[in-house]
Amino acid sequence: MRRRMIALGLMLVLLLGVMPVGAMAAEGSGGLGQDQWGSILPEAEEAVYAPVRYSAGPTSFDDASPRALAEGEVLRIGVDVSSHQGYIDWEAVAESGVEFAIIRAAWRGYGMDAENGEGTCHRDGWFAYNVRQAQANGIRVGAYIFSQATTVVEAEEEADYIIDYIEDEDLTMDLPLVIDFEYAPEYGRLEAANLSRQAATDVCNAFCDQVERKGYRGMTYANRYFLESKLYADQLDRVWLANYAVATGYKGAYEYWQFSSRGVIQGIEGGVDLDFWFEPGGVSEVKMPFTDVHTGDWFYSDVKWAYRNKIVNGVTGTTFAPDQTASRAEIITMLYRMAGEPYVSGSSGFTDVSTKDYYFDAVRWAKQKGITNGVSATRFGPNELMPRQQLITMLYRMAGEHASSQSLKKFSDSAQVADYARSAMAWAVEQGLIEGYEDNTLRPEQNITRAEVCKLLRSYSEL
Repeated sequence: MRRRMIALGLMLVLLLGVMPVGAMAAEGSGGLGQDQWGSILPEAEEAVYAPVRYSAGPTSFDDASPRALAEGEVLRIGVDVSSHQGYIDWEAVAESGVEFAIIRAAWRGYGMDAENGEGTCHRDGWFAYNVRQAQANGIRVGAYIFSQATTVVEAEEEADYIIDYIEDEDLTMDLPLVIDFEYAPEYGRLEAANLSRQAATDVCNAFCDQVERKGYRGMTYANRYFLESKLYADQLDRVWLANYAVATGYKGAYEYWQFSSRGVIQGIEGGVDLDFWFEPGGVSEVKMPFTDVHTGDWFYSDVKWAYRNKIVNGVTGTTFAPDQTASRAEIITMLYRMAGEPYVSGSSGFTDVSTKDYYFDAVRWAKQKGITNGVSATRFGPNELMPRQQLITMLYRMAGEHASSQSLKKFSDSAQVADYARSAMAWAVEQGLIEGYEDNTLRPEQNITRAEVCKLLRSYSEL
């Protein structure tokens, strides 16, 4: 990856440490080209970009020093490729010992002129061929998109885009689908967006959550600088580190390491990216221990988000109880964790909250911040269940109680909204936190479930 894409006519050959890697205009030619292979090779895609990038790192796997293996891990060697490599002899690649390949499925342009079609997604014309030929030679494959997503919505769009491509071609994936998250070589849309570290992390996680909703595994590719300065790497489920070096000094967790952009592999013309995969082997890749939360559940990605961010635990070590109604103590603790568990002192102000209670800090934080007033002047009611309108009101207070002109009259049960919650419920509808049920109700007095809490908190975090 680290694609350095510029207009094809301006492709440069940079000598001292910088080199081009195969131009799109040459696809289907050179080596065993289109004439010999006939219809099994893809049509050359439109020559829009050609890559120019820095060439660095060792030229072979033997020259690199991967990290020590954890218990159960197996070290695998692989490459990542795209249409920039042109024709690849996958039989020769397999004979060289390569065990896996991450293959580009698509890219998003980094231009910012949306009215002229810039910033849109494009398919890699060699993707399907590369996947089929690699797998036919016993090489496991995954896929990536060169991303320039600046919002959660765009990240989900990119996930859907490559999944549609995979399914249109009736392909199967052995390895994760990857969001390649990095700045373009020239000032582009991602850099111009100047995302906060949390916003950038949310974009990557949105992509991964979306592909997992569709039954695939997700992963984030980023260079060391991004992982240390632009993203919260500890919030990412699976990381592919890019750090061109004999040995990396990166201290965070990673499952894949791209250590070179100038590898020499038989069957591939020119330099190619080299990668190590620390395959978990006997180590489970399941991130959540809950046996009652499954891929395909409407709440799967929401619970996963909350669990990943240490906002929720299970009701036991292996169960989450998504349909169980949540108590006020549980919910106030989730809010406190979402806020980062700031230091708090003093009394909770409630007679039914003890210093020994696990929710003590959370309650006194919420009381002091004006997020909760309790069920009475002296009682918090920790074991009471929480109606939807109470949680919405707490989130409304956390957000700063911004006025809303949104009407609730379109909902058939709007009269059931308590006076204290009307402004909060209107705000929540306006912000898209709640949309109502299929029967056109809000159900403000209905006690909220643990899964619903996770969904609301995640949606609130994305405002």
